[in-house]
Amino acid sequence: MLVRLLSPARVIVYCHFPDKLLATRTNVVRKLYRLPFDSLEGLAIACAHDTIVNSTFTSVACATVFPKWLKATPAVLHPSLKGSEAPSTAANYQKQALHLQPHMLLSQIRTTCNFFLSVNRFERKKRLHVAIKSFSSFREQLRLVRGQQPLLIIAGGYDDCVAENVQHLQELRRLAKSLGVDRDILFLPSVSESMKNFLLERCTALLYTPVNEHFGITPLEALKFGRPVIACDSGGPCETIVHEKTGFLVDGTVEGFMTAMLECILRESTATKIGSAGESRVNALFGPERFRTKLENILDQ
Repeated sequence: MLVRLLSPARVIVYCHFPDKLLATRTNVVRKLYRLPFDSLEGLAIACAHDTIVNSTFTSVACATVFPKWLKATPAVLHPSLKGSEAPSTAANYQKQALHLQPHMLLSQIRTTCNFFLSVNRFERKKRLHVAIKSFSSFREQLRLVRGQQPLLIIAGGYDDCVAENVQHLQELRRLAKSLGVDRDILFLPSVSESMKNFLLERCTALLYTPVNEHFGITPLEALKFGRPVIACDSGGPCETIVHEKTGFLVDGTVEGFMTAMLECILRESTATKIGSAGESRVNALFGPERFRTKLENILDQ
């Protein structure tokens, strides 16, 4: 709004997701508190010459929340991954891993790719409990078929100062123990970027458990390393993952994730093929050059 008032420049808003839909309104005080911010958000959309969104899912959300403020249906501009990085050095990652948390499971990571990975913030809305329950059911089913014992690694953003992070990690540990899989799950809070890449590069598949995620950059990161992604069939992942081509879109239940996990283990050649297709798709559709070209086309219009 200030730019429109103080400058003749044309203004474009790149919307990640309407804040109006993210804010909580659990009581009257919160509802009153949000009123001016909701109005300002709509006014900011109206003042912009155009609006761009990060996914078709977000585009629908914006059209629903701001029907009177939007001048036209927002253009979709998917975020891109960074440019290609230098090949990882396993020895360096191993040193970082051991320095990060000396745990017996880390030695197994260095010698096998037979583990599933979840990368998300330690927040309840990310549904990390589904990953643990799915892993428990998967382990039981796989034991009956092969007798193998894969691992699960749950890594992601964590802050000791955020009460939910602390509480939820404790909840997840208790859940794992109650299911009898606590010694086969490794929790890595506040994982570094290099460590995350080390895990993504070597995992069997990524478990992405949030529902109605606005876009979801982590699935793209896994696909970049040629790893299948198992995600819910809602939100942004529906636009980045092609079911049974570059990953698996499941109904979000424990059974849905478990079935896809079994598919990745029992049909390794298929999982490898899916991973390769995912890598090709990311390079073709979600690279910096593609983002730049599409943005330029939007600006030209």
